[in-house]
Amino acid sequence: EEVVAGLPAGLACTTLDLGRIALHRFEVEGDGPCLLVHAEVPDLAGTWGTAHRKKTRLVDAVDGGGAPLGWRGGRYVHVVHEPGRPPSVRAWRREYPLRWRDLPPPADPRDATILEACRNNLVACVDGGLVDTCWRERAQWTGDLRMSAMAVRALATSDEVVGLALRQVAASYDPAVGMVQAVWPASAPRDVWIPGYHPAFCLAAIEHGLDREPAAARVVRESLPLWRARFVEGGLLRRGFPEGAWWFVDWDPATRGGPHDAAGAPGPDAVTNAFFHEACSRIGLPSIDPAAFDDAYWTGRAYRLVPGGAESPQATAAAVLAFPDSARAAAAVEWLLEEHRGGRIAERVTPYFAWFVARAIGTRSREAMSGFVREHYGPVAARLGTIPERTNEDASLAHGWSVGVAAILAP
Repeated sequence: EEVVAGLPAGLACTTLDLGRIALHRFEVEGDGPCLLVHAEVPDLAGTWGTAHRKKTRLVDAVDGGGAPLGWRGGRYVHVVHEPGRPPSVRAWRREYPLRWRDLPPPADPRDATILEACRNNLVACVDGGLVDTCWRERAQWTGDLRMSAMAVRALATSDEVVGLALRQVAASYDPAVGMVQAVWPASAPRDVWIPGYHPAFCLAAIEHGLDREPAAARVVRESLPLWRARFVEGGLLRRGFPEGAWWFVDWDPATRGGPHDAAGAPGPDAVTNAFFHEACSRIGLPSIDPAAFDDAYWTGRAYRLVPGGAESPQATAAAVLAFPDSARAAAAVEWLLEEHRGGRIAERVTPYFAWFVARAIGTRSREAMSGFVREHYGPVAARLGTIPERTNEDASLAHGWSVGVAAILAP
């Protein structure tokens, strides 16, 4: 790492552009040692310039020649070698055989750019599962799974990979906890419980079709009534969740961008309540009390993430979608539009949760939703050719949870 970061005298770097972010395998021939530094960005300093990229340490050492074990994710490989002695490097790309739908050209060219970026994300993040990102981890995060599943169904006919992912995640269900693992399959971490991701899994299974995946359907039909019996008190999810649960909603820099994404102590939040209510409503099960939800989270203009907290675009969008007939919905959508016009949605909402914001705005008008999508996703898709993970570009540039927008744009 120190050699790569500093590149002292006596070393040279040759950077190869592999064409797109994806999994690659390498073979090296040469007469001296070299390092292969795998990256999504074209410069060596940028590869190690953020904590998110640096901590992955995607470096292979080769002495003379060989084939480093396994597949590496990225678009670029920085070959660090002795000056004047660059090795020969061959690379093979591995792509899941996605069968793309033949879609009519969008009327707005920005839509075509966003859809192509979504396809590029899927190439990077589909590999026998619906994974987070090819350069960092090959595990399936359940919140990512729902978005990737939407995009696969919208853009391709290869939805067998969605069924596989649902079955794999369903196998992690623990009835003693009442949830699927937040990340699966993985040797580590284990026992990662993100309460909001369990109803997200249920919604993913419902959207794919409960009749198509019996294992996932069993988890949905068993766990949602269990949640109501075990976790609901006074009309809301309030008690009984596992100690140490990760109350993650979104990477929102305005609320520290941390796992709790809330101003107070970790605990049940508006988004988890909304997801649970929506999942129950879709299959006709009782869930939470809408009046209790409003009492706890409504501010008069929008929804807060935790009682007493600040107004949250994530909570507001999730609430509009979960309670479409609410008397608060029109005001909540207007608040989202005001936040968007003020540039605050772009600062606080990742491409993952922007799908929820877009759908919430779409309850007012399709035109307003389309305008938001083009303004939020269009510039980054045009610049990168992919859609990144966060509100900035210091983490993965092709992420599994960023592609739900394809389901909005594809007819």
